[in-house]
Amino acid sequence: MRLQDKIAIITGAGSGLGAYTAKAFAEQGASVVIADINKEAGLQTEQEILANGGKAVFIPLDVTSETSWASLVEQTITTFGKLDVLVNSAGIVISKPIEDSSLEDLKKSFALNVEGPFLGIKAVAPAMRQNGGGSIVTIASMSGILGLSRAAPYSTSKGAVRLLCKSAAMDFAKKGDNIRVNIVNPSYVRTPMLESVYSDEQIKSLESFVPLGRLGSLDDVANAIIYLASDESSFVTGFDLNLDGGFTAGN
Repeated sequence: MRLQDKIAIITGAGSGLGAYTAKAFAEQGASVVIADINKEAGLQTEQEILANGGKAVFIPLDVTSETSWASLVEQTITTFGKLDVLVNSAGIVISKPIEDSSLEDLKKSFALNVEGPFLGIKAVAPAMRQNGGGSIVTIASMSGILGLSRAAPYSTSKGAVRLLCKSAAMDFAKKGDNIRVNIVNPSYVRTPMLESVYSDEQIKSLESFVPLGRLGSLDDVANAIIYLASDESSFVTGFDLNLDGGFTAGN
């Protein structure tokens, strides 16, 4: 039970990686706040966790709204009395070459992939500080490290959120807040989001680019997030954890 008695907010937990991570957290002893703009999906994740004997509550969240974030943190403290972990999992993929991308594509990518974590980190920091510290984990991407084709809006936003988290990590460390901020950079992981962008044939071809010869799994990512959220990583902050099967090592 690596997250026993931890209180964790997970954004985008109504579906995909966020939902999978929420269930994995509950299995490790955490009480999970399912934060999602989709009420139906969020309640479904909540019910699945409760049915398996875990602790969870759905609280609606618009990650682009500062007011929504403030309400989320307030309700979390009211319900559980403290806050230990934030996982910024909500996001969007807009995969286009730069000449086919509009300014609106870039703005939408930044709203969900950068502004959301920015507002989230600001919103949870006071509660974590009052609790003696905490862990913030943001899901970025290999696309925010390497220049990839057909990924201008997405790569730009993921590169930006990595540096946002590194800057926040330094701020909290130098203030002695014991709030750690780390980044997980998956490459190709089979999720509903990836399947919405690539066909089955394209997904199979991606495996040939990965040195380990396969795509990442949801377990791979969830286990990395659990490590960074747990006390096992108490001396780790501002860190890029690359889950890419060795891809970035050879590029």
